[in-house]
Amino acid sequence: GQYYLTATWRNSNPVKNEDKTAYAPTYFPGTDNVAQAQRLTLATGQEMSDLVMALTPMRATRITGTATTSDGKPMSGSIMVMSTNGFGGMMTSGGPIRPDGSFTINGIAPGEYTLRAQSFGVAGPDTEMASAKITATGEDITDLHLMGAKPSVLSGRIVVDPAAAASMPRGLMVMTTPVEIGTLQMGISPGRMADDGTFELRASPGRMRINVVNQGGSGWSTRSVRLNGIDITDTGVEVKPNENISGIDVELTNQLTTIT
Repeated sequence: GQYYLTATWRNSNPVKNEDKTAYAPTYFPGTDNVAQAQRLTLATGQEMSDLVMALTPMRATRITGTATTSDGKPMSGSIMVMSTNGFGGMMTSGGPIRPDGSFTINGIAPGEYTLRAQSFGVAGPDTEMASAKITATGEDITDLHLMGAKPSVLSGRIVVDPAAAASMPRGLMVMTTPVEIGTLQMGISPGRMADDGTFELRASPGRMRINVVNQGGSGWSTRSVRLNGIDITDTGVEVKPNENISGIDVELTNQLTTIT
């Protein structure tokens, strides 16, 4: 097959390490511009060796700021920094939030990132999360303020063919997963389908796909997910802070395709 090769330097201690040198993600044959990356073609059983990629030192960015809850109180927990460069996001560094809500992250290489703050070890219907997108250019970013928002409520119903409704499995759970690779959603519990087929769940801000779990081995699968009649099975739904969403239909089917 054909592959892209990337090398990434990870900051071992982004809180205490104040080194002003960083290395941007590098793509074969040696560029930090993803548009100039070259693909490698491998035949069956082929071995490819002696590939050389040189990481270029650049000035690192230092990020300082505060994270607060929606009512203005310091948020206790941690900050995660996720790169959105290239072919997918990945967590590159992070650090704790101090008791007064302040945080410091050192050694951020040039690039595009998403910062997420969330209370550590806290899970519940009102778990708050704050996020911001930043561009690191080598200049320090100061006084960045992340304000938390409570999860939005998503509500809808499970739709099935009435003739097959009696055999539909019970105890189905509906949950959201981020569309963006590398985006984390912690502390958000799935919602349970009620006896009348309705459900309600919570989701943090971002573009989310809606999935039904506990279908395994039941002979049922998700056919489509619609929001007010529009198919969002693959695209997901954009969840905005402090905005509830209703009118979600999750259609299940027991008419499955078999591949042998």
